Amino acid sequence: MSKSSLRRSFLRLLAVGAAVSAVLYTSSSALADYKPGTYSAEAQGIESMVKVTMTFDEASIVDVVVDSSNETPGIGQAAAEDLAKLIKDAQGSDFEAVSGATVTSEAAQKAAADCIAQAKGM
Repeated sequence: MSKSSLRRSFLRLLAVGAAVSAVLYTSSSALADYKPGTYSAEAQGIESMVKVTMTFDEASIVDVVVDSSNETPGIGQAAAEDLAKLIKDAQGSDFEAVSGATVTSEAAQKAAADCIAQAKGM
């Protein structure tokens, strides 16, 4: 194969890759089809129920509040703001647990998943 033939093949492959990436990006954005509103759910933490309240627009999570006020003082209670930020940044319930507050984090993940299901009409 000549250099120009290799170059053309490479550029075609690059163009196909870019097109596939664009389709996948569009598809993942399309999956975030929410009914705008505010939804709440609870899940069992280590000492109490952890409540997550999430506000959605048509395409994203716009606000998250985590109430872990009855969890272990200084651990689960202290994780609430971090958990809310993790959920909002992840735009979902798939995030790593807050170190030291694993059970509270898992409860927040479950409650966030429930809120997302509600917003998607499931």
